[in-house]
This record gives sequence, C-alpha cells and structure tokens, in this order.
Amino acid sequence: MKHSEDELDVIKKATINVSSQRQEELKGVLIPSSEVKLDRLLDQGGFGVVNLATFRGQEVAMNKLLTIDEDVVKRFE
Repeated sequence: MKHSEDELDVIKKATINVSSQRQEELKGVLIPSSEVKLDRLLDQGGFGVVNLATFRGQEVAMNKLLTIDEDVVKRFE
C-alpha cells in the first residue's frame, strides 16, 4: 500500500515536530519496508490493520495505519 502525497506530507511534518530526543529514538526503530514481508492479516481496527509479518527471519506483528492525517498521527503517537 503506497501513501498519497498528502499522507507523506503529514508524516514529514510529524517527524519534524517531534523533539530531537524522540527523533533519535525513532532512528533506532525505523526500518525499510523492503525488509518486511507481510504474511497475513491478524486484525483490523478503526485506525489500521495488524499483520503477521517476517522481518529478518523473525515473525513479527506489524501495525499499519489505514489513512494518515494530522489527527490520526496525533492519536497514534
């Protein structure tokens, strides 16, 4: 699922608006999507979906937002 230009703008603004300490924390957990293989849907809620995925050979749960706008980003933080 690719994000629209509007969604990408919201993500960029949210990243810029977090504190420098939080930015450093995020650098440690952000991973390229190319390293994640989605296996199957586990659950879906109001904000997004949770998928079983594989990351570097490990099974993980991955939460993906359905839509991204400023309100959703604030609630997700």
